[in-house]
Amino acid sequence: MVPISTRELGSPSTYIELADLAGWEREFPGGDKGGSFNKNMAMNWLQRLAAARGIYDPTNVRGRGAWTDDGRCVVHLGDRLIVDGAEMKVHEIKSKYCYEAGRRMEGPAVEALSDEDGKKIVAVAEKFRWTRPGSHLLLAGWVALAPVCGALKWRPHEWLTGSSGCGKTSIKNRYVKFLMSGVCLNAQGNSTEAGIRNSLKSDALPVIFDESEKQNTKDEARVQAIIALARQASSDDDARTLKGTPNGDGMGFLIRSMVCFASIQVGLKYDADKNRITCLHLKKGRNAAAFAEWPKIDAAMKSLEADKTMPARLLRRTINLLPITLQNIRTFSEVASRRFSDPRFGDQYGTLLAGAWSLISSRLATAGEAEAFVDQYDWTHFLEDSTGDGGDEPDRAINAILQSRVRLPNGQQLTISDLIAAAHGKPNKGAPQVNVEGASHELKMCGIRVVPEKNGEPASLLIEVGNQEITKMLKETPFQNGWDDQLRRFEGAEDYRKPNGEKHKVRFAGPPDARDQGETVGPP
Repeated sequence: MVPISTRELGSPSTYIELADLAGWEREFPGGDKGGSFNKNMAMNWLQRLAAARGIYDPTNVRGRGAWTDDGRCVVHLGDRLIVDGAEMKVHEIKSKYCYEAGRRMEGPAVEALSDEDGKKIVAVAEKFRWTRPGSHLLLAGWVALAPVCGALKWRPHEWLTGSSGCGKTSIKNRYVKFLMSGVCLNAQGNSTEAGIRNSLKSDALPVIFDESEKQNTKDEARVQAIIALARQASSDDDARTLKGTPNGDGMGFLIRSMVCFASIQVGLKYDADKNRITCLHLKKGRNAAAFAEWPKIDAAMKSLEADKTMPARLLRRTINLLPITLQNIRTFSEVASRRFSDPRFGDQYGTLLAGAWSLISSRLATAGEAEAFVDQYDWTHFLEDSTGDGGDEPDRAINAILQSRVRLPNGQQLTISDLIAAAHGKPNKGAPQVNVEGASHELKMCGIRVVPEKNGEPASLLIEVGNQEITKMLKETPFQNGWDDQLRRFEGAEDYRKPNGEKHKVRFAGPPDARDQGETVGPP
């Protein structure tokens, strides 16, 4: 949708862009100065009509893709809509939303994919050489739901990963891309977040991000920006991504895509991303086992590719089953939330498994059937991926400090963990040796003190709030800002206080009268 300024209404070409010239001549005859119609009257009519419609709300613009609209299922195919199964022109729908015309999409077939063919899609995915059982259901579920991602309350993303030669490129191209034919945005690995965002505009289409490898710091920043875009697209809220423009106008985006990444390296740093992007690991390639299994995998994918109607029939099935699938997502998410004791995992894995169910069955799943479907596999490894290797954020923050290195005056380097052990009188084996006094001094220079066990009180670790050396240690980590707040959340940590409750003043480094308040205490 291109905005038209009042100044542009003075040009006849603007009116011809809006409607046929014959219509303007018929409705507003009597053109002056050789004009074929009265532009002043036409301009007056347009502006009065715009005023009657009210203030324009760009958040109501909807591009191509699937949407829910006042209880209806609307599939926008660029030049036409499918509303609850009935096809109509873009302008014919009665809605508060504006369905913006776009490039034509081929759309679904007349005949929907059968249950048997849906089971075939799942069976082909099962033949891939996964490291974790159940991965095929998550991939098949993503493929089933991605074409209608705009209509979902939660949009899960996936990351295909494995070593070179493991087959991920073939799976991405011959399985995922094939089944998404005509309804997705394919982005090469050197694409940027801005490029993807501007290509999507108001479209709710799945994105396949190809070979998202990181060769340098610039690549790392580019991929992280795209991961952030996927994170923002997951939840179905009205928060928009707001960007400035050179002319001073604001620009807003509301991305509702499901993304499939594929690469050797996985660039997920933050728990918020790990909760939204499921990693599907493939076994190593280029070995005897992989060579022996490849002919079967290749034959299975060829059997899919041989049926050129399958993507369009899959789209028809997905559209037809959308009302049922939305209910099944609620059922599966509730079951998965109970099984995994966390609603975040329920949303992510319940949604994907409901998508897989939609391929093998056309009916509503009972709670018992959903439980049996979820309980087919042990999802522990997936859940561990979602929480990250470092545990919760406070654990990761303290670990980042403990793993930081300090250069000693003699040139040796020790980690903070090594220095704490040495200051406690129990040096780590294999670490460069430093005496208690030297280790304590170096720690104090970093805003850290080891308080030894005394009068039955256990040893403790004091960390100076706001210490600049610690901030430098955590530079370019998620904890560079707000690390002291994360440490306060660490189990067993508390402000260091006197018995009467006052904050204890402790000197770390500097002249004897230097004081600081509010240090955090935790186990060494």
